[in-house]
Amino acid sequence: MSLDESDSSLALKNFRPKLRIDPLLRPIHRFMDVESSGGLILLLATLIALFLANTSLAGWYNSIWETKVAFLVGTYRFEMSLLEIINDGLMTLF
Repeated sequence: MSLDESDSSLALKNFRPKLRIDPLLRPIHRFMDVESSGGLILLLATLIALFLANTSLAGWYNSIWETKVAFLVGTYRFEMSLLEIINDGLMTLF
């Protein structure tokens, strides 16, 4: 295989047709490239959670956290609410 053949096969491998959604995704990609974007998303999620917890939607918001999730392996059943999974499971990782 010559150098020209490997270049053309590499170009074909990396070729991706332009999709109609690409212009819509471009601003999202630019936003995610900024280092502070993670902090902004976290701040927005916090503000939404505070709003939901302190309005008439509080009952609905709390019912989401009380949703039971079960993991079944054979006869073993592991069931916790979403809040318990986050508090006991995910927080141990952080």
